[in-house]
Amino acid sequence: MNSSITTLKIYDFDETLFRVPSYASKGIIENENLKFEHPYHFYDHGKSLCLDTYNIQLVEPVFWQWYEGDVDPTCYQVMITHRVEEVKDEVMKVIESFQLKFDDSWFLGRASSKADIARQLIETFPNLEEVYVFEDSIHQLAVYQEIEEEMGELSPEFKFYIVDKSKMFRIKNINLSESQPVRLI
Repeated sequence: MNSSITTLKIYDFDETLFRVPSYASKGIIENENLKFEHPYHFYDHGKSLCLDTYNIQLVEPVFWQWYEGDVDPTCYQVMITHRVEEVKDEVMKVIESFQLKFDDSWFLGRASSKADIARQLIETFPNLEEVYVFEDSIHQLAVYQEIEEEMGELSPEFKFYIVDKSKMFRIKNINLSESQPVRLI
């Protein structure tokens, strides 16, 4: 256990730390031998992060949060993504091309929960006071919020940030309803 850590910062990769190509960009790299029939087929392929093909960009307000954590010895910073382990090298190449680094990173695919990793991390640091979560998914933030609610008074203070199309917002008291799956037509 590391008793000197008082702040945990958790970052999502796609559309949070970086603006990356979407499934709608698939035609740029598709050919006779490479077809992406489903969005996850695209995101699970290393070519979806080709720095020579795409203009992948770091999101500035998230970068400054990362920078503040990087210079703070009491801050532990992690990246948790639903990208698969098979594209870890390509993800790390993007991260390193912007001179970023993390204390740890997870490549979960769709089988695991980001919140489960967060819960494990919170238990690792006995003097944790704050948990920052940066996401582009309101649903993911709501799941993180459940951890805070479950922990009650023993919980460190959570600070949730949503990275929208053109702004980053801190949000509180997430209450979602009337969920409907998105299907592409």
